[in-house]
Amino acid sequence: MIRDPICGMEVENEQFSYEFEGKKYLFCSDGCRDKFKGSAKEFSQKYVYDLIIIGAGPAGLTAAVYASVSKIDTFLITKDIGGQAVDSVKVKNYMGFDFITGKDLARKFKNQFLQQHYLRHIMDEVVKINWLDNNFEVLTKGKNKILTRSVVIATGMKRKKLAIQGEERLQRRGGCHIVQFRI
Repeated sequence: MIRDPICGMEVENEQFSYEFEGKKYLFCSDGCRDKFKGSAKEFSQKYVYDLIIIGAGPAGLTAAVYASVSKIDTFLITKDIGGQAVDSVKVKNYMGFDFITGKDLARKFKNQFLQQHYLRHIMDEVVKINWLDNNFEVLTKGKNKILTRSVVIATGMKRKKLAIQGEERLQRRGGCHIVQFRI
């Protein structure tokens, strides 16, 4: 069974085909073939990025900016942009800012990444990394398989939950909350 590399549909004939790097690809339609032609290296299984960065908090985005400036062929995978900074009410003495809110800092991260140092990226979660033919194969929850020569894992930390009443409601509220108990 042969599947269209764009949409995954089963292809039964060679009506829509395209040859790339000595390999023949079959498609279900002109549309899928044209999309493939525009980005053939991305859709062929042979394409290998120089670097994949996992995570888009301060460390991951800093790595992304330096990769962009250095013209390294890079792909970024993240669940969200901003990391732990998003959960911070106040950020003091962060390089370049005496004081900034976490949301404002995350917004600045996102703007710098997307507007000034854009890299190919997906909003997804990495579930597994395999060593495959002298490269890393990065698998995501969304069923993406991306090949790379090197990986930067900048996933930061995750807060532990206390499993107490009202915890979710109070997330990202900041400040102190006084709770009164009667005994």
